[in-house]
Amino acid sequence: MSNWGERLRQIRLHEGLTQRRVAKRMNLCQSRVSRIEAQAVLKVETIENYLDAMNNEYVLVFRGLRQQDVRRR
Repeated sequence: MSNWGERLRQIRLHEGLTQRRVAKRMNLCQSRVSRIEAQAVLKVETIENYLDAMNNEYVLVFRGLRQQDVRRR
C-alpha cells in the first residue's frame, strides 16, 4: 500500500461509505475527510478515529517503525 490515506479510502469504499458519512461519524466536515485520505503520513490517533468511525473491528498492526497493515479482526 502506498500510504495510509489511500488505504483508509479503500477501506471506506469497501464498507460502502461516503466521505460525508465518515465525516459525520467523526464529527468533522467532509473536506477534512478528503484531506485525510489525500495524506500519505497520518497521526496514529487520526487513523484510529477514522477506523472507529467505520467499524471497530479494524486493528492497526505495526512492526518496528514501518506501517505494515490494517486488517479486519
